[in-house]
Amino acid sequence: MKIKYAILGAAIIIPAFIYFLVCNNTSSVISSPPVHDLLISFTNERLISSYYINDRVLHKEKMTEYPTVAFTKDKSNLYYTKRDKRNQLNIARLHIKTGKEEIIAKHIAYADELQLSSDEKTLLMRLNQPAHRNFHLASLDIASRKINIIFPNRFNQDQNVEFYQNNANKNTKVVLHYSLAEDMKNVEESNVTGKALKPPKMHISMIDAKKTRKIGSFTKTIQDVTVSPDGNKILFTAGSDDEKRAVFELDIKSNKYKILFKEGKAFKLLSQAFPQYSPDGKKVYFLGIDSKAKSYTDESTGRIIKERTIYAYNVVSGKFTKQWHKSKGVINNFSVLKN
Repeated sequence: MKIKYAILGAAIIIPAFIYFLVCNNTSSVISSPPVHDLLISFTNERLISSYYINDRVLHKEKMTEYPTVAFTKDKSNLYYTKRDKRNQLNIARLHIKTGKEEIIAKHIAYADELQLSSDEKTLLMRLNQPAHRNFHLASLDIASRKINIIFPNRFNQDQNVEFYQNNANKNTKVVLHYSLAEDMKNVEESNVTGKALKPPKMHISMIDAKKTRKIGSFTKTIQDVTVSPDGNKILFTAGSDDEKRAVFELDIKSNKYKILFKEGKAFKLLSQAFPQYSPDGKKVYFLGIDSKAKSYTDESTGRIIKERTIYAYNVVSGKFTKQWHKSKGVINNFSVLKN
């Protein structure tokens, strides 16, 4: 249930996220014995967003924004975005033991994809600056409350950060980005010729403390990216030659990529499946839709919404297992915690 952004003229429009799922029953979490900790964002039919660590609820509240969350290694503090009574977006920190919430950043134009740095002194995010059409990778110094733009530079209004992931083991960040100018040119060309809309060229770059290094470029529709714990491989979700969605694995050293696995009869991949390696690199967790998934209807639009499941793919055996599922709502996103 990721919010999509429509860019018109010089303004970015973030549509209100109001899905009402027609259902009144409560539900319980169905999960396999956790091998790795999963941090999960889930929204139920009453638009109550809950944040889970495996099958334990950390926090729940009325949904006011697309739920995005980060959790400290010692499991003491939870970070998330929320809107106040004036509809201003803020970043909050919840002290798990005391239940005390404090606002650490106020009145942000828009931010999502919260992640903590390796030392947990800064909170990384995808940030939309005021009067900008594009998204940047940015960091919030938790002590000083100062926001710093990381990529692209703060004056760049063309390169748009679609997604990113922080690799705490290597202190690097992998970023998926593209040109807004190229995207708009493709839209105009499609409108004039009537041909299918071409995606802009998607670029994957690696950022460390010293430099930004371009890893590869793809003329594919890609909305997620992740890096292996050793920093040698990258995963992303995209369409394959037979039009089935697949999770691709890119070897950074050889610059070659291959299909790691495809969707099939048992499940369908989302365009943003959030594939992520386990800390030991032996599994890949991802978000999919079971072939027998229950459907709900958005009362306002009539749109059909299907329940989602977190799967685990065993890299060695090639087997899939269902890892986490909850009915009567939708998994928004999740992350594999690095213990």
